[in-house]
Amino acid sequence: MFEKSMDSYFKEPYIAGIAVALAIFVVVAEGVSPSIFTVWNLVPVMVAYFAFKGASTSGSRKILLGAIGYAFTGLALLLYVHVAWLFDIDGAKTGSSTSGLVFLFFPLWSLILGAVGYFVGYAIGGALDESAGKT
Repeated sequence: MFEKSMDSYFKEPYIAGIAVALAIFVVVAEGVSPSIFTVWNLVPVMVAYFAFKGASTSGSRKILLGAIGYAFTGLALLLYVHVAWLFDIDGAKTGSSTSGLVFLFFPLWSLILGAVGYFVGYAIGGALDESAGKT
């Protein structure tokens, strides 16, 4: 299944389109007033874009599964926090005078959790390659 080029699975326009859609969602959820915090909150999206771009050009199952692991962990946290903020779920936006500080700290948490997801996916890819006789 992975012997074909990764380009057949992750074409550049699709990767870029998803990254742009996530970036627009982040900007809209934060109130459409771009600031330095908006750029900081876009860092996990940019990391995911470059992870998938690297996976599409490398042809490595380990790198692809690492990028998928990053997306399922780091980007999931990004989406969760922004959806909670946008729809004020459980008072995420209005529940506290300091609730906006989430945008200062959570990109770092997202990157750390994404890195863990990346390395878990990478390790799974390595184990799959090893069991298939590749090294």
